[in-house]
Amino acid sequence: MVTEPHFIGWDAPPIDLLSNWILDSFAGESILDLSQCLIALPSSAAVRQLQQQLVEHTLADNLAYLPPEIITIGTLPESLYATKKAASDSFQHLVWLDLLKTNSSTGKLRSLLPVPPPLTNNSAWVQIAESVARLHRELSGDGISFNDVVKYLGNSGLQLEQARWLELSKLQEAYLSTLDQHDVWDLQTARVIAIQRDEIKLAAGKSLVVAGCADLSKVQRQFLSAVNEQTKILVFAPHNMHECFDSVGALLPDRWDASSSAIDPSRVFISANPKHQALLLADHIATSPPNQSTAELLISTPDASDQLPIQRQLAEFDLDVSLPAGRQLIATGPGILIRLISNFISEQSYKSLSAILRHPEVLRTLTPGLNPVSVMSELADYHESRLPFDTANLDALPERWANLAEAWTELSRWLQPFITKDTMVAILQTEFLNVLSRVYGTRTLHRETDQELIAALSAINSAATEIKDAYELLGQPCTPTQYLSLIIDQITEAVAPGQHSINGISIAGWLDTPWTNHSHVMLLGVNEGTVPSSSNTDTFLPDGLRMTLGINNNQRRLARDAYTLALLKHSRDLVVFTKRANQSGEPQIISRLLLHGSLEQQAELIHRFSTGGVNVANHKLKQLSSESSLPAIEVKLEPYMQESYSVTSLRAYLQCPVRYYLHYVLGLRSVEDDSVELSPLAFGLLVHDVLQQFGTSEYANSIDSVEIDSYLRDRALATYRRRYGKSSYPTIRLQLEQVFHRLSIFSRWQAEWRADGWEIQHVEFDSLEPAIISSDAPDCKVHGRIDRIDFHQATNTYAVFDYKTSDKVATPKAAHQITKPPYWKDLQLPMYRHLTRDITKDSSVRLGYISLSNDGHGLNVNFADWDEAILQQADTVAIEAIRCIRSGNYGALSDSIDSRIDDYADLLGLTALDSPLLQFHRSEAQ
Repeated sequence: MVTEPHFIGWDAPPIDLLSNWILDSFAGESILDLSQCLIALPSSAAVRQLQQQLVEHTLADNLAYLPPEIITIGTLPESLYATKKAASDSFQHLVWLDLLKTNSSTGKLRSLLPVPPPLTNNSAWVQIAESVARLHRELSGDGISFNDVVKYLGNSGLQLEQARWLELSKLQEAYLSTLDQHDVWDLQTARVIAIQRDEIKLAAGKSLVVAGCADLSKVQRQFLSAVNEQTKILVFAPHNMHECFDSVGALLPDRWDASSSAIDPSRVFISANPKHQALLLADHIATSPPNQSTAELLISTPDASDQLPIQRQLAEFDLDVSLPAGRQLIATGPGILIRLISNFISEQSYKSLSAILRHPEVLRTLTPGLNPVSVMSELADYHESRLPFDTANLDALPERWANLAEAWTELSRWLQPFITKDTMVAILQTEFLNVLSRVYGTRTLHRETDQELIAALSAINSAATEIKDAYELLGQPCTPTQYLSLIIDQITEAVAPGQHSINGISIAGWLDTPWTNHSHVMLLGVNEGTVPSSSNTDTFLPDGLRMTLGINNNQRRLARDAYTLALLKHSRDLVVFTKRANQSGEPQIISRLLLHGSLEQQAELIHRFSTGGVNVANHKLKQLSSESSLPAIEVKLEPYMQESYSVTSLRAYLQCPVRYYLHYVLGLRSVEDDSVELSPLAFGLLVHDVLQQFGTSEYANSIDSVEIDSYLRDRALATYRRRYGKSSYPTIRLQLEQVFHRLSIFSRWQAEWRADGWEIQHVEFDSLEPAIISSDAPDCKVHGRIDRIDFHQATNTYAVFDYKTSDKVATPKAAHQITKPPYWKDLQLPMYRHLTRDITKDSSVRLGYISLSNDGHGLNVNFADWDEAILQQADTVAIEAIRCIRSGNYGALSDSIDSRIDDYADLLGLTALDSPLLQFHRSEAQ
């Protein structure tokens, strides 16, 4: 006898309807005996909810309880046929990986992989193997072999595509043959064989209840049909909708569309972006009835990327949330560490070394006696000083980087046993676990507070063992890189337990939402591509082919999401939020499931969405300052007394007195550690160093440009090798060619300049004593280093130069003067005349730039045309600046500096930070 689905309505949450039906159907006067009952539900979340609900009901009704076996519909088939030993995920993955590499190397996959990656690129092959394995699982799950697709494509005249699938089909045959040889089963294939052999049965006396499983594969339908007489299929919908479901309670996709859900437009809130959506959500929570507790509220997030903005925004209003799942295990401390170790072993690059030393557990464990800040500082300093591409020169670091040297030594000792030529997987597993144990083995873990870490370490240990067993079963060698790649692949999709807050508002994923028992649901991110979800970029199975083959497709996804939305609408108090842009600012489309009702209603909603008619956040909840945010650092702007002040520091003061204080008084400086080429400063220092060597060499007085150029090229190459060696980034070698080009131009100019009577007197001149700016202010002194001083004897004239290597050539006037008070933004050249006073005495002095730019105009010598009156104005500005510094007068923070080039933008709250991290207090003198 064929059992028809039983429709139990949708006017309450499915978990409540199901619990009540079970009690009505199975409860006796004093016992609820479900021991002979197998219950299949659509998800693990539904299983947990029903287990909890049944326990609560039996306790409340004082019933003895013999629990049922509750499983997910995905694992149901294995309860209905005699299973053999299943191949582990790792074993299956290794078989696919080996078959793909072997067949590709022998030229048998030219249609599938016309340009295969190198066999040494293990991570690329792991991804390809996972793609093919996923394709096999999906098609086999619907009882379709790769050869079935070959036949269909042949009948359709699609020869090119057929050739690709023919290669896949041969791979699949070889895959199944390999599993047979090792006497293990492929789960999907085993199910198909069980159907073909009519092996599906449910033990006599047992009953099967399938509830709410509305999206089923072909194989799942066949299993249910085979045990139909012992099965009760429950559908959460009224009986008058029976034509929308098939004989096993699954959705008929063509019967579901936007009209099925019919959400009132007044219950739809339009937001500009995820943050605005979170604000609208907070407003809505604020309007909840006073007698409604947070336990009755549920936030549903079909788009998982919405969860973090929600958590952050609600925290600002002192509202906690309970997340349905924690982070992906690959994003936990151990997961990140494994990925960093893998990158380091495969690359041996300085970048990968920097990354692994920055892992918070590494330095704490390996070098407990070192100050991590010192190591990080030296790590960045060495990188910017030498720009190393790899770790080739780290075994003989000078004292300047002693902390980095010790950290490198300990890191090498830690990983060396694992980085071995031995390819026996048992040895690799032992050494890998030893590596992890060094970091995490001595920690005391607590079940309540370390759930995430426990889950990560447990999953990694299981994966390590499973991969070892798979390699041993296949009898294949394994390298450390291959081993780590597989572990990473194994844990990538796994997630840690969720964060539960007793008084927090619950957050659930889209398909788990119907199985909660919350009365008020706030559904977020209802946009096309999310609700309903869709896939239009499948490499092997475009949506048209999916529909033809009868496997999961966009129409089925639409039906599933339309049904889920209808279920929520009828069983809960539901409000819906949609957003016009995602986290990245990309425009979003309103979901078609919200476009229903009259044409006027649809048009109004589309008009609001497309024209930016978003709902206004009224901030009904009081925003609190986050207790978790960093408190502002108190900075007292005090007088700064020095005997003299550098010329460069005066420019910084004129630009912004407050930033001058941060840099020169407090010593706060930004540190770069990711350069892959010479920065403008480093490029300039290299050129300056070479020109300094030239200025003190025997060639300084040469008038032969070829001779000068040969010397400069030789010195530039030697300086480059001394600073950066042979293991630097390739881009720096290209920049060296730019240095050669500029020095070649300089050589021709220098030869002509010397022939014209100019002689180099000093390079990198540093006066022994600070220079007094004016006799009227004897306490105001400056110091500095001058690139070059030349003398022309015939005219008794000195030329005081500063080298400029930037691409943009500025005249001294443009570089120093501005049109508003104090009319000067730099005092460099005017101050140089004081620093050279003991040299120049009564001689004529010219101040200027030697610009070795790359603008195509060659070398430019730009002299300033200031008269003495203008120069005295500069002196006045310098004296006033020094007096302000000494009195603690730092004025207001300048807002004219572009935050993109401002070293202090983050600290001052000028970027994405919510508030400044610095709070200034003026001295009493101000």
